This record gives sequence, structure tokens and C-alpha cells, in this order.
Amino acid sequence: MDSLKAFAMGEAARKAGNKMKTFDWDKAEKILKEKNPESADAGLEMDYEWTRDTIWRNGKFTDDHSAYLQSVWATPMLIINDTDEEIPCWKWE
Repeated sequence: MDSLKAFAMGEAARKAGNKMKTFDWDKAEKILKEKNPESADAGLEMDYEWTRDTIWRNGKFTDDHSAYLQSVWATPMLIINDTDEEIPCWKWE
């Protein structure tokens, strides 16, 4: 998604009074420990190009990711790289 469209969607969502969705690290940890993938990413659905990065590698969270994980219009997602499974993983801010 291009930046101008993402910005416009964010502005429309704020004007509509939408609350902020933020990535749920506790839920992600539970899922990742259960599924035990080699790696997993996180990002905002419909905007992965700009927001997605690896957050899990070799059984633990990474500290060197640049994933952007909050939005008033897009859903924060957990992506299991082994299977390409996309899981909504968020809570209200």
C-alpha cells in the first residue's frame, strides 16, 4: 500500500473515533511457544510492505526488528513463517 493511501486511511479512522490496536506480545508468545516455528514475523495487515519484520527466531523474540505494530485502521498480525499462517494478534491500547 502506498504511503498516502495509508495516511488517508489513518486520518479517516481517527476522525471516525477508532481506537488504537496494538500488537499483543503476550498472546504472540503463547502462540509461538505452542507452535514452535523456526521464525515468525509481525506487521500490520494490508501494509506489510512497510510494517513487517521478523520478531521470532530460534525459539526467542528478536531485539533487532523494525516492525511497526500499532494502528487505528490496520490489524496487527502474527505471521508464522513456516506455514505462512496469518493470525490476528492485537489488543486495544
